[in-house]
Order: sequence, then C-alpha cells, then structure tokens
Amino acid sequence: MELSQATIAQVHTEQRFIAKYTGMLFARLLLMICLFFLFFFMQQIPVYLFAFSFLFPWIWSDILTRRKKEKPLILFSTAQKYHYNISRYHAEKITYQALFFFLVVWQVSLCKYNPYESVFLPVPAFLLFLFVLTRIVCTGIIKHQIHKTYTSLDLLS
Repeated sequence: MELSQATIAQVHTEQRFIAKYTGMLFARLLLMICLFFLFFFMQQIPVYLFAFSFLFPWIWSDILTRRKKEKPLILFSTAQKYHYNISRYHAEKITYQALFFFLVVWQVSLCKYNPYESVFLPVPAFLLFLFVLTRIVCTGIIKHQIHKTYTSLDLLS
C-alpha cells in the first residue's frame, strides 16, 4: 500500500514539474517575442534581456547536465513529449526568477530615471504581468492536459 502511495506521489510530482517547466518555457518564449519587437522602440535593455533569456537556459542546462546524472523518470513518454529533464527544469526555473528580477529592476529604474518618457513607463510592468500570467495559465493547461492524457489513456495511441 505504501509503495503505491509513493509511486502516486512521484507521478503527481513529475506531472507538476513537467507542467511548471512547460509554463516557464512558454512564458519565456512569449517574453522573447515581446522583447524582440520592443527593441525597435526602447533600444538597449530589451536586447540585453532577449540575449539573456536566449543564452542562459541553454548554457546553464548544459552545465547541469554535465555535472549530475539524471534519475530515470516515471513519466518518460510525457517528459519526452515536452522535452523535459530535471536539468532543463532547473535552468528554466533560474532563468524565470532572474528575468522576473530584471523586469522589476527595469520598471523601477525606468520610473526613477526617466520621468519624461511617459509612453514607455508601463511597458516593463505590462511585460512582467504578461510573463507571470502566461506561466500560470500555461502551467494549468499543461497539467490538465497531462492528467487528461493519463486518465483517458491517450498515451498508448
């Protein structure tokens, strides 16, 4: 009985991590698209954030993959479908937290040092809101989709 409870808890944990990873990935990709278009209007800061969000997860997941061995996953086919592994999850998590911090710093510095550019003042706050909202919504959708896949056994088809 306890073994099955542990397995069920591990399955739910893996489902949650895969959903979180996918939500953070979608949020980062949407932020990158927005930053790409903002480059034409706001010059340097969107370029730096775009470069960071493009390069950092790739480099950090490569470093983490080389450092530690991956444990086998219970939901291997789902992890493979969403390109999930634990090092990519940690890289996305650190990138998400760093981008969140950088967007907050950008908003504070824009309000403090550029009081006359009122057109672009709400841009970092809007990006931050969109970034967090996308992560929350995508995480919920993917978690529901994974649960639906395993309950209806669509995985076998």
